[in-house]
Amino acid sequence: MEKKRDHQLYMAVMISAACLIVVLCLISRRKNHARQLCWGFPSIAIPLDGLGIGASGCRLLYCVIMGSWGADLLTNLLNTSLYYSSPFSITDSVYFFMFTPTVIILSQSLAYFPVFACVHTPLPILGHLLGLLYTSLLVSSNVYSDCAAARGCSYIGNMSHREVGIFLGSRVWTYFLYLCMLLYFFLYTVFDLVQVLVSGKLQPRKTQNDRSVCELYVSNLLKRRVRTCSTSYHLLRDNLWNYLIRGLDYVLPNAYTFCLRYPLPLFGAFFMGFSMIIHLVIFCSAHEYLLAEKLLHWLQEFQITVDFIEDILPSTKPTLNRLFQQVLSFAKAYEIILPLGSIGAFGFCGMFSLYMLHTTYKQIMEAARGDTGFFVRSELVPSLVYRLAATMRFTAFQVAFLVSTWMIYCLLLWILLSIGLLFYYLFNDFRHFAVHVWSWFMVPMMWGAAMYNLQLFLCKYVFLERTRGTLPLIRLRWLYDILAYFLFFFNGIFGFVMCILRGVGVIIFTAVMLFRLDWDIYMRGLEGWDMGHRTYMAYMYVECTYNNMIMRLFVHLLLDSLHQRRRHQHHPPSQEATLSTTWRSGSSKRERGDVVRGEGVSVGSTGSEQSSHRARLHWYLAYTLLRNPTLCRDRVTHNSHSLHPTPHTSYGSLYTIN
Repeated sequence: MEKKRDHQLYMAVMISAACLIVVLCLISRRKNHARQLCWGFPSIAIPLDGLGIGASGCRLLYCVIMGSWGADLLTNLLNTSLYYSSPFSITDSVYFFMFTPTVIILSQSLAYFPVFACVHTPLPILGHLLGLLYTSLLVSSNVYSDCAAARGCSYIGNMSHREVGIFLGSRVWTYFLYLCMLLYFFLYTVFDLVQVLVSGKLQPRKTQNDRSVCELYVSNLLKRRVRTCSTSYHLLRDNLWNYLIRGLDYVLPNAYTFCLRYPLPLFGAFFMGFSMIIHLVIFCSAHEYLLAEKLLHWLQEFQITVDFIEDILPSTKPTLNRLFQQVLSFAKAYEIILPLGSIGAFGFCGMFSLYMLHTTYKQIMEAARGDTGFFVRSELVPSLVYRLAATMRFTAFQVAFLVSTWMIYCLLLWILLSIGLLFYYLFNDFRHFAVHVWSWFMVPMMWGAAMYNLQLFLCKYVFLERTRGTLPLIRLRWLYDILAYFLFFFNGIFGFVMCILRGVGVIIFTAVMLFRLDWDIYMRGLEGWDMGHRTYMAYMYVECTYNNMIMRLFVHLLLDSLHQRRRHQHHPPSQEATLSTTWRSGSSKRERGDVVRGEGVSVGSTGSEQSSHRARLHWYLAYTLLRNPTLCRDRVTHNSHSLHPTPHTSYGSLYTIN
């Protein structure tokens, strides 16, 4: 009965998610896709371009949703055969390992898709209210399933109080993320309701001003401030968050600024991976305690067998007792060592992930400046189809590589700890054994280090001829050849040791740097064999081309100029307005001290063709100087200024470059 009720609740959540997706599709506003420039992800039925880089919305909410998604998915995958049971479970055949996980992944993706979509509804109050209701239903269903499993009424029989506490404790991180989502939707729903009651009308969602964002990007790239205009107050009011985050580039040009500016697919993916790692650490630590309890129970049963053997063979009593005590101590030691090892591996992953975030941010900014030297050779550039596919799966690759590397770290630490514990518990006098081994290895190590440094000393001060050239000249060549002959076998043994150390070092270094997709683990010329590195480079190609800040600003200015020209064609301005606009533009330029040829800025004026031609030349000059920093340094102008683009009063001339 309980199992049937849980399945009905499970299906109710899936049906609610599907219905909410249909409702959001029906009420979503129609967008002009011909003019829309997405931030890395194309819009589908529901505008999901908020998942892209630099999009509007709450960055932290995306990370919380992805973290909850990953932790909830792991809970269902790890506990399907133990605590939970989905309506589509097949546990009596080999298809369980193929069919059930696939259904769980798809169902969890369907369950969390409306949570993302509720953040991008045209009316904020509607999206936040629907998000609050749906998130409450989702959290309630998960809490009910956990409580049912903890009570022992569903699938696993009766559980002790300790096991119930351990099971619920393994879900602490997921409950924390649930609480963050509920708190976000609740607070924003209350805020929207108060705003509606005060203003008396529904406020539509504010769209992001892409042009102002791109202008800030360009100003950061050119290391200068954007000059204020008459609408600076409105830009500051509408884009306060963007100005604040971009302003941090001058103070914190490191990974933290990158994490705030780039939530997905990079920071969101890392947060999702860390959320899954935290969940695994808590889950494994809790259930390792249960496994240790079961192991101690088995050892107690083993004690009965030991007593039976002692009755038959009394001479084995001391040996069996000592072995039993050592194995018992070995099992108890793992209760503390394994969680500490998991936390240590988690720290390694965090350190290297922050370094990769900083590296990726630096490469994106270098590509925006025109420096693409970090790309692979032209013959190894992925195809266009592979670039799009790699961009699609890059986020999942980040999560998978991060979690897999954490597992490898834990495995290496556990192997080392197991070897150490075995040596400690399976030898009577471990200190005597360690001293004996050290005495055997200490003398050869000291002798090898002395001979190695002796060769370096002789080569530096005896055989190397001091010259100013780069070619090494050998003096006392006869003595050098004699010494090389007598040290041949010693260098062979030393080379064998170096070969072993090199192999071990490569294995450890590769395991440590495994999830660093920006680092190629293959040699030069074989970069194409590294699928992770190819995916990263393909993603960087699409990112640096599709989201180039200079190009985006150029396109936005061209669109504004085109619409302004069409508006003037249908409604041409009067001659007085044209002359007035021209005179005001010229006077403002003279006040600023800018030297600009041609003061006509009206699109409908006779100087529009010259202005457009001048604008194209200026943009070509700006593009050339950005792609060639040396030209920018060596360029000498009549006013001794470098590249200083200043926004024009009208976007007809696009940019004026001194």
